[in-house]
Amino acid sequence: MSKIPFEKSLKCSIIDKYLKNSENPPLVKFENHPTSHKNNKITIGLNSNGGLKTKEWWTRLGKELQGHLDYCVFSIDGLEDTNHLYRQDVEWAKVMERVKAFLDNGGKGTWKWVIFKHNVEQVEQARKISEELGFKHFITEDHGRNYFPALTKDGKVSHWIL
Repeated sequence: MSKIPFEKSLKCSIIDKYLKNSENPPLVKFENHPTSHKNNKITIGLNSNGGLKTKEWWTRLGKELQGHLDYCVFSIDGLEDTNHLYRQDVEWAKVMERVKAFLDNGGKGTWKWVIFKHNVEQVEQARKISEELGFKHFITEDHGRNYFPALTKDGKVSHWIL
């Protein structure tokens, strides 16, 4: 657990690269204010594709991130049949299990969907699923990324993102 000197406000953002190398949820203890993030002075934010850690880890994180503005943005860019095209090595069933564990334990989440030609027809279905799961927000982003190779870990073309 890291110690950070208390300031009037602080935003802490954490991404999947941190999660790969950490056993515990990204909790921070603030000197002299050990629960300050729970009284709206600190915001802890996390961005993840949901591909890492266990259901239990996400359960603990949902219970801990209880500050008014604490959040997790889940980057999920397809449904079961398309998410893996862009989010390689990420298993849909495990992502949904982790999302449910986080949201069902009080975590506040946003589903962020990057639009591609292969998933554009699924946006409204995903929006409905996000509401059923309890996401606070569903947002889409269109970066015009519609023609590039998806590479394997050894640098070979696995398929094309269209």
